[in-house]
Amino acid sequence: MAMVYGLVKQHKGFVHLYSEMGQGTTVKIYLPLALEEPVPGGARAAGVAEMLPGGNEVILLVEDDLHLRTVAQRLFEKVGYRVIAAADGAEGLVEYRARAAEIDLVITDMVMPRTSGVQLYEAIRARRGGARV
Repeated sequence: MAMVYGLVKQHKGFVHLYSEMGQGTTVKIYLPLALEEPVPGGARAAGVAEMLPGGNEVILLVEDDLHLRTVAQRLFEKVGYRVIAAADGAEGLVEYRARAAEIDLVITDMVMPRTSGVQLYEAIRARRGGARV
C-alpha cells in the first residue's frame, strides 16, 4: 500500500481508504485529469527497441524480487546493456566492490532484506563519490 500511495502522490493524486470491521475495505485512487490528447496507437505501437535507448554500458541491477529482476535484466540486455544481477543489497555490494571499475550505473530496489537500497547507496558513494546510482 505504501508503494501505491507513493506512486499516486508522485502523479499529484490521492488515495481514499475506507474500512469497516467485518465489512471489508474500499480503496479509491484519484488521479488528475489528463489534459493532453493520447498518442494514436499508444505506447504499445512502438517496439521495445524503439522505446528505450540502447547502450553497451554495464548496469548493476539489485532487486530482491526474482521475477522483477529477471524481467528488468532481460529488458536491459535486449537493448544492448550488460547486466550484473544481485538478489539483495548485501550481494549488490559484494558485486560492486569486485567490479566497480566496469560498472557504469547501479539500479537498486530501496526496500530489501539484509542491506537496504539506501545502505547500498551510502556504501557505494563512500567508496566512489561520483558513482551513478
